Amino acid sequence: MFVRQHGFGETLHGEQEKDENALLMELDKGLRSVKVGEQCEAIVRFPRLFEKYPFPILINSAFLKLADVFRVGSNFLRLCILKVTQQSVRHLDKILNIDEFVHRIYVVVHSNDPIARAITLRTLGCAASIISERKNVQHSVMKSLDSNDAVEVEAAIYATMHFAEQSKSFATSICDKLAEMIESLQTPVETKLKLIPIFQHMHRDLDTIGKVRQLSERLLPSYPARGFVSVTLHTLSQLSARSLVDIPQQVELLLSYVQTDVRKAVKMLALTDLRLLAKKGPHMWRDQHVEVLCRFLLSTPNADLQLATLNVLATLSSTIAVSCFFAIPESLLEECCVRFCYHINMPTVSKALELFTHIAAAATKTSKDRAAQVDLSPDSGLSSQVSLALESILLQTTGQQSTSSLAALQCILRSVVKLCRVCPALADRFIDTLLSTLGSVPVDVAILYCECLSAITSYHSDTLQSLVPDISQLLQIIIKSNEVNRNKLIVSMVTVLFQAYVGERLPSETRQLILDVIGCLSCWHAYQVGRQASRYAHHHIARQIFGSLGTQVSSEHYYFWLSALKDVCQGESHLQGERTHNVTEFVDKLAKAETCYHKGLSALKAAMTPSCLLAFPSMYVQLRTRTLQAFSQVVKVCCSFQTSPPPAIATSLAVSTGQEIHKCGRVIAQLEKCGEEFNELHHKYTQLYCSSFDADPTTLSSLTILQRSCQLMTHVLETILKAVHRTEGAMDPPGPVCGTDPLIETQTWQDAFSEVQTMLQKACHAPTDLPLSYHHLNCIDGVAMVLGQVPLCLPRYFFQKLQSTHIKLAISPQQKSANEPISISHDTFLTLKVEGVIQHGVRPGLYRSIKRVQLTVNTEQQSRTQMVSVDGKPHENPTNNMSQQVEPHNDYFSTQFLLAFPVTGVHQVAVEAAVVDEDAAVWTTGPRDTVTVKSYDEAVQRQKQQQYAAQRQQQRAAAVASGSQAF
Repeated sequence: MFVRQHGFGETLHGEQEKDENALLMELDKGLRSVKVGEQCEAIVRFPRLFEKYPFPILINSAFLKLADVFRVGSNFLRLCILKVTQQSVRHLDKILNIDEFVHRIYVVVHSNDPIARAITLRTLGCAASIISERKNVQHSVMKSLDSNDAVEVEAAIYATMHFAEQSKSFATSICDKLAEMIESLQTPVETKLKLIPIFQHMHRDLDTIGKVRQLSERLLPSYPARGFVSVTLHTLSQLSARSLVDIPQQVELLLSYVQTDVRKAVKMLALTDLRLLAKKGPHMWRDQHVEVLCRFLLSTPNADLQLATLNVLATLSSTIAVSCFFAIPESLLEECCVRFCYHINMPTVSKALELFTHIAAAATKTSKDRAAQVDLSPDSGLSSQVSLALESILLQTTGQQSTSSLAALQCILRSVVKLCRVCPALADRFIDTLLSTLGSVPVDVAILYCECLSAITSYHSDTLQSLVPDISQLLQIIIKSNEVNRNKLIVSMVTVLFQAYVGERLPSETRQLILDVIGCLSCWHAYQVGRQASRYAHHHIARQIFGSLGTQVSSEHYYFWLSALKDVCQGESHLQGERTHNVTEFVDKLAKAETCYHKGLSALKAAMTPSCLLAFPSMYVQLRTRTLQAFSQVVKVCCSFQTSPPPAIATSLAVSTGQEIHKCGRVIAQLEKCGEEFNELHHKYTQLYCSSFDADPTTLSSLTILQRSCQLMTHVLETILKAVHRTEGAMDPPGPVCGTDPLIETQTWQDAFSEVQTMLQKACHAPTDLPLSYHHLNCIDGVAMVLGQVPLCLPRYFFQKLQSTHIKLAISPQQKSANEPISISHDTFLTLKVEGVIQHGVRPGLYRSIKRVQLTVNTEQQSRTQMVSVDGKPHENPTNNMSQQVEPHNDYFSTQFLLAFPVTGVHQVAVEAAVVDEDAAVWTTGPRDTVTVKSYDEAVQRQKQQQYAAQRQQQRAAAVASGSQAF
């Protein structure tokens, strides 16, 4: 049922887990073998060793061993080492003894074998990132360009390319030589074609850029062959994209070839380069450039050129350069729209619709910013034309589709979603269109339609409930079919049904239909349906699904995971249904839900494994349980004021002390304690948010909602308590607690927040002469019942992690054993070196990526030896609290801390890592490692040693004396 993929650095094919030193010794043994096969096997295993243990000490030792083999081995072994070096380029900067490594490799350059020299040049080129400024290596590379051996020249060109990329001085010095070789008649054309791409790396100073551009412009008319023109134009485009100084000139040059050159291949390459420049420097494009492309689009009859041109325009329209489209003639845009939005070629249509959707969205946003109109009506201008074209394409999609057509259709559906986001008035039309064609299209297309429906209804679900009968009828038809992807389509359609009734109870016939459908699905697809049900707050169905799947899994960890999901959904199902206003019923609901949540939390702990700690689900369930307990407690406190009123002495006590608060009895202190609990929950949700670096945006939004619900409850209690204490600003209604969030998963919370604010505002203006009246307590009760009965949608991150990021730390010096701390004199400093590597999953940087790593070091004394200073006062215990931010390079970072331990004793040093993303937000992802340090005084140690030696000497003397007496 559940397929677990191998993670980063896991042992495969039955290989046992070994220590890095043991693995390195084993590979070293293979390198020293007399059999070439064992040597090759050892060499090819090094890249995997580097990925598993990417720390400098091991990598330095391993590359030095490989360099030794490279120096004395055969060309075949050198070729294997070259492949290892190419695969491990990102680890080369961790080599510590660079001089020794380069020396062992470089000696082979002087070999008489041209093949050995060629392999050496390629290896040095791979290592250019760490040796780019070494003059002897640069000289050898430049000298090898004049070799008579073609293999060596090709290797020299490879090395030149890498050195020019890394070294500014080398790029500047090699520019004239390359120009001379290219212009020379003795240089073969094939060699020239390999030399020209080197110029793309000469972008560091304007003089060199000018030389390269002048040379290339001279070469273009001199060598009009297709290959030469293509290579030269692409090199100039790469140079412009990296330098960002000649983009307008390069765009004009490429456009001239697009218009005048008759060769299709040259035009295609020019359009590809134009798209590259549109991504790199869209702000440098001019209106006339866009107009030229539009006119070429209308004039060319070739379908491939049309698609390539639309690609360029679509890329431009998705950037700041979309303003250029408003400066060209409107008739030109309309003609392009009419011709290509109804084209016979599906990829061409998809790009045209993407282009004009971007333009329509930009026009709508501009009109809204200028307050010219509140919304764009369905029948207005370009938006109307695009929507009609989109509808016609959706209605015409019938029959089996090829892979390219499906990709084009997916692009079209993304345009539909984008247009509905910008123009909400169009959403109903597209929902009707998609549902009307859902039963007549193939399964693969129907799946895409359902995903598009889900994307649209995630923001606009108001009209979907009226269409549920049609979806249910289609679902009954699909169940009877035997299509290959039938199960996936069923899951998509059921998800749309869940979205239609998010936060509400499903009708009985729809609920029964879904339960019947689940019986026809495989276990995995049934689990997906249960997951979607819990994500849209249909916990009654999710509970039944997870309960039925618990006996069909192969592992007890999966069983406990499904049991936890069943208990969590059962707990939430107790809170759903008709909202109760009866305090007793509400408390009873909370008690049942708490019991289920406690069972679910125990099952989650049993489902944990070393490779899957379930940190987020466990903390999420724990905080939800505490939140329900807090709601129950605050309701009980309000009830206690009625069932157990203040004592009779309370009034006289208030009169004698002059504080009317004493009339209220102990309920004030209990409400204050409840406020502290909700405030702590608010901070706990904030901590959970900050630790969820890999979470999707919807999950973070749901965490923000839960955090602010606790904040709102705290605000209500504080507002009423301020009124009781008669402090300034009492009973002021709060401002908006949560910003506008259109997601349907959070819309119910928005309504609840608005209701709570209305209730609090009424309590603010309720007439009363008492410090704490029934109006106040009814307000607190009402707020607790409103917030406590909001249907909870479990976030995606609770079930699956689409982005995975882990940090692995290495601290030196290390303890020799767990019970043996690091010893250091109290009058010296300890240099603590912290290294780390960042390990990614399959889709790194999907939601956010790491910009910097923040390392924090804290020290705490565990045991202390009392020391007295010169003035007779004991030493204070200073703590080390330091923090540094380092920027990782190739997912590796390193820094050092200087720590002082002036007080003798045992200290614990804690090192904690956090990540900083591109927006400068700090995420407390961990990990946290500790080492133990023992600080000692050398004088005291020496005194103890002398005392111990004196005692031993006295014992020996006593033993000798007793022996002589006995004799």
